[in-house]
Amino acid sequence: MKRQKTSKKAESKILLLPAVEGWTLWEVLPNHLPVLKQNLAELSNFVKQEKAEKIILGFPVRQVFCFSLWLSTEDKTLLPDLIFTQLERRGLVTRSREETIFDYRVIATEAGKSLTLVAILPSQLPEVYLQNIAETYDVSARFYPLENNQLTLWREIGQLVIAITRNDELVHFQTLSASEINAATIQEMLCLYLELESQQIISEMHGVTLWGNFSNDEIQKIQNTFHITPKAEEMPTPCLPKQFFSLTPHTVREIQTLHAKEERNQKILKMALAGYGLFLGLWILQLLFFYGRVYLIHREVKKDASLVQSLKETATRWNALGTALQPDHYAAEVLYQCARLLPQEGVRFTLFEVNESGVVLRGEATSVAAASDFFEKLNKNDQLLAYQWQMPTPAILPNDTAQFQITGNSFNAPTQPQ
Repeated sequence: MKRQKTSKKAESKILLLPAVEGWTLWEVLPNHLPVLKQNLAELSNFVKQEKAEKIILGFPVRQVFCFSLWLSTEDKTLLPDLIFTQLERRGLVTRSREETIFDYRVIATEAGKSLTLVAILPSQLPEVYLQNIAETYDVSARFYPLENNQLTLWREIGQLVIAITRNDELVHFQTLSASEINAATIQEMLCLYLELESQQIISEMHGVTLWGNFSNDEIQKIQNTFHITPKAEEMPTPCLPKQFFSLTPHTVREIQTLHAKEERNQKILKMALAGYGLFLGLWILQLLFFYGRVYLIHREVKKDASLVQSLKETATRWNALGTALQPDHYAAEVLYQCARLLPQEGVRFTLFEVNESGVVLRGEATSVAAASDFFEKLNKNDQLLAYQWQMPTPAILPNDTAQFQITGNSFNAPTQPQ
């Protein structure tokens, strides 16, 4: 199973552990022992005060079942399946594997076998543990400095707790049936010790340690049973394990997964909004740039407006003089070229007019054919190629003569300046 490693971030963490009565709240700073900050009567008093991302919670020992066993392999990849099989055999699996919350630690390996400590959560937990209180969940017995090859006793939320070590590794923890040391609890401890010894989980015990307040009578009973003088000490300051168990309840995991999805979606939304904002900002900058260019162009145009107007007026005057400055557009020259094409008789002019757009000729001919012959000569005259000649069908007068009108539109007719 995936393990949660002890945090090395500079941020402080909050550690919640059960006490003799109620709970204790500790502040954990990097590379420092935890500092007691508060005593809580109930864990629920704390639920709404801190964010789960900063909190480590140690379950009371009574909420976690544990056992140690030898597994016939040193292959760590096989251990999860072998352990789950053992859980099924012991009747500790009441749900699917996904909903069965357990973790393990390899204590020792010998002759192809692995001694493993297994911790499992029950299928039902009090509601207070299912509200995403913490980021990391472990069991309280793993947060104390247990001595080597030692049996340690202390009280936790009104119950006696026992923890047993093999060398410097915790191999067993559980609550006893009473809150004080009596004949029944002595019998429980003795049976537990003999069972672990028979399974070769422990081989020797160097001493018994009592944390907290124990009476002389309780100390004497332990001494008479194990023939060892117990050490009575104050409850020690907790310490973080080298590697956390992953005992996050299934319901809490679902909540954490949902929160992780929400955070991811929020990040995606923020990135999309940031991208849109960047695009909008660039678009506004580009728009301002173009407006700036238009403003500069308008300012330059306004600066030269008087010069432009002067050029327009000059162009108008120049266009008005254009035809007068071209010899082939002189009225006398055009009249001469047209009159030179008249036959000795049969065609005469009645009107000759030169204007800006070209030439207008009116006249009479003895016949339509004579008028047409004259029109053809105009079209073919090399000296009159600056005009496009047109002649509607001549009109026949009462005296049988043909009255015609020929217009010559100049190709260089002036246009109105823009």
